[in-house]
Amino acid sequence: MKTRNYIKSFASILMIVAFIGSSFVVNAQEEKQSLSVGLTYHKIAGGDSFLKISTSFKGEDGWQDAAIVPFEVVKIGDDEVLLGSGSTDKHGKAKFVFPKGIITNENSIEVRIVDHPTYEDTAEMLDFKDVNLTAELTVNENTKQITATLKDVDGNPIVDEGLKVQVKRLFKGLNVGDDAYYTDENGMIVVDIEEEYKSFDGNLIFEVTLEEHDEYGTVKVQMPADFGISGTDLSTFDDRTMWSPANKTPLFMLIFPNLVLLGIIGVFVYLIMNLIKISKS
Repeated sequence: MKTRNYIKSFASILMIVAFIGSSFVVNAQEEKQSLSVGLTYHKIAGGDSFLKISTSFKGEDGWQDAAIVPFEVVKIGDDEVLLGSGSTDKHGKAKFVFPKGIITNENSIEVRIVDHPTYEDTAEMLDFKDVNLTAELTVNENTKQITATLKDVDGNPIVDEGLKVQVKRLFKGLNVGDDAYYTDENGMIVVDIEEEYKSFDGNLIFEVTLEEHDEYGTVKVQMPADFGISGTDLSTFDDRTMWSPANKTPLFMLIFPNLVLLGIIGVFVYLIMNLIKISKS
């Protein structure tokens, strides 16, 4: 009888422990971190249209990158259209290229993150309109000009919008003239290229950009040019310098230290030989 009571008591304790443990597990599963998603739309005239996605969460040290977060991209309209999926990189960044012909006059794009083991389900929407940005580079004997026109999809000029004109560089574009030029009543700007720009092979790429607009996002058009001033190759990659790799060490750094080392070794050899002679005598 007592044994039976002990068994019942032990079973009751096990049930209570299991219930408490399952409660902890459920609470741990429910307490997921909230996720912040950043979206920006980018378009290169004559090229791709794409979405830049960033994910972050608020940790103990403030906002931190949320790495390797899978997502889905959906176009919202009369019917939802799944455009594709992807994942952010280790820095919480991703680039999603839109399929050709999917961008229309007005667009509502939603990025969804669901069923993640660490982060809460999140959906972030971005609304933007399509826009036409064209540019032409004109080169004459005495003048070089860039003419750019900004119009909506119906062909109406967009007035008093700032456009940046830059020469493409490795990290950041170099402004041509003013920081921004504002479109006139025809949606047009005309920029004179008065300075001379250098490049390695004399080829340049000029860019006209509508940057981070609330309705149109970032739109860019690029124009190649061949009137850059060719630079001189100052690379010392094949030379023997102090900052070269080990197989290209300067000759004096190879010869002089080795001569000093041989001289020191010679002194020790001489002393040892004399000690041997003294011990024999």
